Amino acid sequence: RYQELRLERLDGHAALVSTLAGVYSERGDHLRAKVLLDALIVETDAAGERDDRAYAYWNAALNAAERGYAGEGRRLAERAAALLAEGEDQRSQARLPVTRAWLLLAESPQNAREARQILRAAIPRVRQHAGAGSLASAETELARCELLLGRPEVARRLARSSLTRLGAEQRLGRARALTA
Repeated sequence: RYQELRLERLDGHAALVSTLAGVYSERGDHLRAKVLLDALIVETDAAGERDDRAYAYWNAALNAAERGYAGEGRRLAERAAALLAEGEDQRSQARLPVTRAWLLLAESPQNAREARQILRAAIPRVRQHAGAGSLASAETELARCELLLGRPEVARRLARSSLTRLGAEQRLGRARALTA
């Protein structure tokens, strides 16, 4: 609709496109999500705000990993991190390392030590700036790391802690924590 109207600038456009791409990804249509996100990156690189550019790269990173290209996802997440580092969005700066750790694990279980290190460093900032849902996600990813590193009891404790932070409506987060 935005493109049909040929609007010059619509506040929240990048967030809207990213959300729509996320919906397509959740439905399993990763290619359509990629097309949307690729176009969003081109658009925001040409004339977007720094945060909009960062969110476009961040969502493209998630999409790349979901399509089986975790290395590409890491590259895109690094670009998002560089953009966010220039801004003042403490919440996103706190949350992005959790995504980066997830991407490391998606690329190879052998990256579990590095991912664990990133998560341990990120958790205090996540706790301070990002809220319970983000902290639960960080704990779930840390539980996955601990499981891969042969520490199932630590993993179980972290996964249980994650579950206590998630409400019944957060089904995907709960499923991930229960799997861990």
